[in-house]
Amino acid sequence: MKIDADANGTVEWHEFMNYMLLENQTLSSMKKELSTYVKTEKDDPPPLKETECHAKNITSIIIIYPEDLNESSRSNAYQPGSAEYKKHMKFVTGAQDGKVKIWGGINLKHEHTIPVSSYYVMAICFMTHSKRLVAASADRMISFYDINNIGHNNMNTKPVSRIENLVAVPHCLEYYRWP
Repeated sequence: MKIDADANGTVEWHEFMNYMLLENQTLSSMKKELSTYVKTEKDDPPPLKETECHAKNITSIIIIYPEDLNESSRSNAYQPGSAEYKKHMKFVTGAQDGKVKIWGGINLKHEHTIPVSSYYVMAICFMTHSKRLVAASADRMISFYDINNIGHNNMNTKPVSRIENLVAVPHCLEYYRWP
């Protein structure tokens, strides 16, 4: 009844548009009337020059354990739960910004960014035998990265290989090392 201006029992396009415009204007004016600006004593922080976090939503997270990175790390110093173990553990995140980021396990400090694609990173996994990080992206591609030098500044962010032009977008990845 509010929208049907000529009361003919139907809502025409122009009636609907007029109603939406008027409703939007009324809502906007109400928000202006009700909002108040609160001035704080602190200044706003300056914008970060370089962001370490993802620019968009995270789509996948995996953990890479010390024993997955280095076979010789299975010593007593690397007992699960110990500080040394957590120090060498890595978290890896993939996101809608097309990037994979690697984070330190104990301090969650950003260590590396791998630009995978300009499309979403759909899934990530780690191949323990070959020490390859695998990322599937929404551009129908699966990329393989060598992370033998993870935690070092010389880590190469170029893929060592790719599977391109898949029939569909890969939504998940799994790796199983046969005994």
